[in-house]
Amino acid sequence: EHEIFARAFVVAGNAVETPRLLLMSASSRFPNGLANSSGLVGKYFMDHLNVSMSAVFSEWLEPWRGPMAGGHLEDFYATDKRNSFARGWTTEVNNGHQWPLAVALGERGWGAEHKRQMKRLVGHGVGLATVGEQLPDIRNQVMLDPAQKDHLGLPVPRIINEPRDNDQAMCKAIEQHLHALLSASGATEVSLTEYGPGRSLHYMGSCRMGKDPRTAVVNPWCATHDVSNLFIGDGSVFVTGAAVNPTLTIAALATRTSEHIVMAFKRGEI
Repeated sequence: EHEIFARAFVVAGNAVETPRLLLMSASSRFPNGLANSSGLVGKYFMDHLNVSMSAVFSEWLEPWRGPMAGGHLEDFYATDKRNSFARGWTTEVNNGHQWPLAVALGERGWGAEHKRQMKRLVGHGVGLATVGEQLPDIRNQVMLDPAQKDHLGLPVPRIINEPRDNDQAMCKAIEQHLHALLSASGATEVSLTEYGPGRSLHYMGSCRMGKDPRTAVVNPWCATHDVSNLFIGDGSVFVTGAAVNPTLTIAALATRTSEHIVMAFKRGEI
């Protein structure tokens, strides 16, 4: 199941029904599927809460200068007991949608009207985006779809990722924060893009790490508890998602796991 995760699609909302359990790796040795004695393969799926807001300013800003994500703010990263939710988010200055071609493709109209809009918007926009920490929830999960197949006749992954109470409360606070920040900066217009599952592209969880094989899929070296020579080296081993981009942590864990595999081979352990 895990190997075809890259072809997944996202569904969310109360209308989604949990399909019956479908396994491709079940056998007499692994009746619950490969490395799934805990029953947690696919469970505790996490995404990041990506709320974004763009603004228009009267000043000439040239937002295409420098890296697309040119800075970030972590003042709201940690849990604040005054909030109704746990954990927090990172705010990024993310101007990828403010470059000329992106603005042109995003504006409707044609001819003279389109040119007027381009003159008004290009070089005057700023984009903000957030990396909010979605709490792990066993109900958010990736599984195999019992009905839909891919071009090879294999079941496609189905992802259930519904923002829960903590997530929803955080998203509301993020929206208020972004609007206040841009308004205080002198923006003449602001537009909001609400959080939607899959927008951040930061997929984590579903093969969580831990020392207890009853509550985790992999051990601290990313080897599955059930199969000692089966290792997982991606973001699925995360137990929490934090509020930052996961790429460097994934790379560090994969490097650490690779070094462990080499040393284990040399010791004759695998």
